[in-house]
Amino acid sequence: MSEYYMKMKELISRLKADGYSITGRMIKHYIDIGILQKPEYKCPNQALYADFHYIRLKRILSNKKAGKSIAKIKDEIFKENDDLLIKIKNDDLDSSNINDIIKKLGIVEREEADLIKSELNDNKTYTKVDILEKLDSDGSILDLAVDTGVISDKDTYNSYELYILICIKNLIKVKKQNKNASGQLIERISEISKLNSIANEISYLINSDKDNSWLYTYLLESIVLSKVDKKIIRKPMTEDNDYKYKKALEDLESMEFDKNYEG
Repeated sequence: MSEYYMKMKELISRLKADGYSITGRMIKHYIDIGILQKPEYKCPNQALYADFHYIRLKRILSNKKAGKSIAKIKDEIFKENDDLLIKIKNDDLDSSNINDIIKKLGIVEREEADLIKSELNDNKTYTKVDILEKLDSDGSILDLAVDTGVISDKDTYNSYELYILICIKNLIKVKKQNKNASGQLIERISEISKLNSIANEISYLINSDKDNSWLYTYLLESIVLSKVDKKIIRKPMTEDNDYKYKKALEDLESMEFDKNYEG
C-alpha cells in the first residue's frame, strides 16, 4: 500500500475530527521550528502531507492539551533525533538515505503506537468501521488478531484492543519493510500466537492477586532485562568534523517524505 497523501485542509479536518484544533499558519510554524517535517511537493504550490504529519501533529497537540510547553515538546523531539543519529553512528548504518533507516527501525510506527498508548481510556469504544479506518486496513489485521485469539470478533472494541491492533499492524509492516528480517506472514502469526499465550499466563498470575500485582510485573521486568542483549554501548556523539553525523543531521532536518514509500 502506497503512502497516503492529503492537502492541508484534509489534514486539519482529520485533526478536528479527533478533537484537535489547529490552523494552517500554526502547521507552517511547527515546520519552521523543526518539530514537523516538510510536506511533499508533487507540483509547485501544492503541499501534500502524509500520515506521519497527522501522527506528529496529534502528538504535539495532545501534549499541549496536557499542559506541556512547545519548548519542552521541541526538546523531546530534538532528543529523539539525536538518539537516532547516535544509533546511526554506533551501528554504522548507511546515512545516505534517512527514509530507509526510519522505515527499517519503524520510527513512524512507534510514534503512532506511543500516541495510542498515551490515549488509553477504559470508557472509550470504537465500532468496527472506526477500527478499520484507524488501521487503514481492509480488515486483514483485525481478522489476524481474531484468528490468533488475541481479541474476539465483535461489534465494538475498547481503546486497549485498538492498541493491540495497532501493534500487530506495526509488527507486520515494519518486518516487511526491514530487508534484514523475514517478512513472511506465517512467521508473524506464530509470533503473535506465542506472545498471546505468554500474556495469558502472565495475566492469570497478576489477576490472581491484584493487590500485589507489582510482584509479578517487577519479576517479569527483571527477567526480561537480564536476558536482553546488553552488548551495545552508547558512545558519545561529537560533531568534530564527523561527516556521517553532519550528513545525517542535514538529511533529518530537511527530510521530505519518500513518495514511493510502501507499507
